[in-house]
Amino acid sequence: MSEQKQVLNNSKIMAGMTFLSRIFGMLRDLLVARLVGATRLGDVWSISFMIPNLFRRLIAEGAMTSAFVPILSDLSEHKQQEAAREFMRSVFSLILLASTLIASVMILTLPMTMPFLFKVLNPVGVTPSGTRFEDMVLPTRIMFPYLIFISLASICQGVLNVHNRFALSAATPILLNLSMISFGYLLRDWHGDPIWGLCVGVLLGGFLQFSTQWIHLYRLGFRIWPVFHFWGSRTAEAARLWFPTVFSAGIMQINIVVATVAAANLVPGSTLAITLSNRLIEFVLGVFTAALTTSLLPVLSRQRARNDMDAANKTLWSSLALITLVALPASVGLILAGPSLINLLFVGGRFDESGLTLTYLALIFHAMMLLPLSWYRIIGQSYYAFKRVKLAVYIAAFGALVNISGCFFFPHFFPPSLAHCGVVLANLVSACVLVLTSRIVIARTFNLVWPPHLNSELARMLLATIGILPFWLPISTRILPLPELVIRILLSVLAYVILVWALRVPSFRQLVSNK
Repeated sequence: MSEQKQVLNNSKIMAGMTFLSRIFGMLRDLLVARLVGATRLGDVWSISFMIPNLFRRLIAEGAMTSAFVPILSDLSEHKQQEAAREFMRSVFSLILLASTLIASVMILTLPMTMPFLFKVLNPVGVTPSGTRFEDMVLPTRIMFPYLIFISLASICQGVLNVHNRFALSAATPILLNLSMISFGYLLRDWHGDPIWGLCVGVLLGGFLQFSTQWIHLYRLGFRIWPVFHFWGSRTAEAARLWFPTVFSAGIMQINIVVATVAAANLVPGSTLAITLSNRLIEFVLGVFTAALTTSLLPVLSRQRARNDMDAANKTLWSSLALITLVALPASVGLILAGPSLINLLFVGGRFDESGLTLTYLALIFHAMMLLPLSWYRIIGQSYYAFKRVKLAVYIAAFGALVNISGCFFFPHFFPPSLAHCGVVLANLVSACVLVLTSRIVIARTFNLVWPPHLNSELARMLLATIGILPFWLPISTRILPLPELVIRILLSVLAYVILVWALRVPSFRQLVSNK
């Protein structure tokens, strides 16, 4: 089997399991929207849940992408099995120590740092009435141990992925979603606030994500547990690659914190509106883009290890074409069907028509951001596969500077009731800057050059996407009845598939081929 086909097959497995996970995630968000609504309580939940997740991306995902997977891939490629097992245990111990220390420090300092952040990161200079920063401290403290569980789970996922096992790690987020749905609903009146049941669900879900993968690895013969003597030459190499990524990821997380807190200081409910809008594009980013990037990294790392640049070039750009095949029509479809989807999924309980309007306006910008952000995530894997993490740091810093500046600049161009659109517009501009910069950098640094045939392929995808527009005429924000919405979506998908087949789009033929 070719390595490009291996990436595709692994991506199919991950995409299928992740899609199922996203369905449960959407059910979770539906419950959250109805429990807390597009209100200040919704903002409290969104920010309290966001902060531990930001550190998860910083510690866990950064370690796995930049340091753990490339080095473990090298050891596996050269049949150094005992060294690989020692390396797994060492990094497991390092991540356990780091995540525990960070969780402890944050739990202790949140009462001081939370109010400070909200007062400093205010684009309009006026704090909305009803804002109580202390309300966000206790839920965030309760959920911070989740960071420890999910960080260890990411190491287990890395081991499974390097050994071409992708299904379980892609499915474990279902356990988190089921836990949050169950406890969020059953404990919705606990102590008079639905947030506490959701917090319990997050903690148990994180533990289940880790323990399920760890037990599976144990049964496969991988004995991964903490060791006292975890510092060695390979751990030092991993740390050397990890620390720049922590800095890079730190920049990106600061970026997200600034955008989220800036939105919370604007219209009440805007933070939850942006979160729900982001959940809709995560159906593509979380299912297809994440599946491709996760499958792509080990393959690119192995190709780099044997210095096969032709194969690396082909693998990278074929992956970008594959994600465009999905992301381009998805972005257009979200804009066309957005009001009806939001009404179907979220409106009810405390989430009313004003929440629908706030969410759809954010979705318009998020949908336009879908394609450049997907491209950046694909192209960005080359930095880690080639162990040039500092490049990722510099580019992330540049993109963060653009985004943070935009969060304070663009809201002034919108009416006060729609100021949150300026925050999402800043995200869009930053994503475009990131992908354009990255394309130039990898061409000059790794000689990964955009192939001319890709332009023709993308043009044919664009023509196929335009072909779905007639099914949505006249274009409006009218809420469609469910049967009409389903029919329009199915006809659009069918038309797109027929058109990409008729236009002979190579990535589509690669997708459906069994060869």
